[in-house]
Order: sequence, then C-alpha cells, then structure tokens
Amino acid sequence: MTRAARHAADGLVLLALACAAYALKRFYSGASAAELLFILSPTARVVELATATAWRFEAGVGFVSVAHATAIVPACAGINFVIAATATLSVGFLGHFGSLAGKVGWALAAVAMALITAPVVNAIRILADLALRDVVLANHLHASAHRGLGVMVYFGATCLLYTLADRLAAFPSMESRCP
Repeated sequence: MTRAARHAADGLVLLALACAAYALKRFYSGASAAELLFILSPTARVVELATATAWRFEAGVGFVSVAHATAIVPACAGINFVIAATATLSVGFLGHFGSLAGKVGWALAAVAMALITAPVVNAIRILADLALRDVVLANHLHASAHRGLGVMVYFGATCLLYTLADRLAAFPSMESRCP
C-alpha cells in the first residue's frame, strides 16, 4: 500500500470512528438507565464487589445503594471514557497497520478494549468519588471535585490503556516503515 493509500485508509477508518462516536454520544445523551444496562450493570457489579454493599437496579434511576445514599445513573455510565479510549487507541496505532483490513481490525479491537476496561475504570471513578464525598461536604464543592476527579481518572486510565496496548502489542517501529 502506498503512503497516500495508507493515509487515505487512516482517514476512512477515523471518519467511521468519528461517526460512530457521534452516534453513540447522541444515543447516550438521551438514553435511560434501562437502555444503558450494557455498561451500567457491569460497572455496578464491580462497585458492589469493591464496597461489599448491594447496588440494586431501579427503573428510571439506575443502580442505587441505600448504604451509600447514592446512585449510578446514566450520566455515570462511562460512555465518554469509551469514546476517548477508542479515539486514543485508534489515532495512536492506526499507522502501524498497512492494510485497510488491518486498520479496521485494530479499530474494532480498540472499541473492544475500551468497552472491556470501561466498567473497571468507571468503578474506580465511582469509588474515588465515594471517598471524596466523605471529605468534601459542601455540595457545590463536591460537584466541582466530582467532575475534576472524573477527568483525572479517565485521563489516567486512557494513558495507561495506551501504554499497555503499546507494550503488549509490540508494534514495529514507525521509522522502519517510512520510505
């Protein structure tokens, strides 16, 4: 595949991923807890195991913990992490694949890696937020700290996922492929 063809294939795959991310974001913005069970349920299970407390699904709300007086609601689904992690893995490694099929395969693997890690990463964010809530008592301070904590956890997890993918995949050097 020529250099121009590789770049065109990269652009095609990235365009398809951008369209998928847009569609997922549109779906997520209006989705109910029941529609997001595919990601809320595994997240709630991880949090349940870590806290040793019950998190029960309530239609129209999400997963609720009476013991923690809180809920894992659609806004806590981790879809933003899935999108960011998929984009990072895709943009970061598409150039390592010389064929369109390889690029598409990698993009699909990036989506799978993001979906598999999202419940654990999201559970870490929720657990950290539960700990933070005990320290930050004022509601307005907690809301700002909650957002900042989410950004830090998602960013750190995305960087870690990228590093792990890079190390585990043992991608060949890009310099060896440049003409």
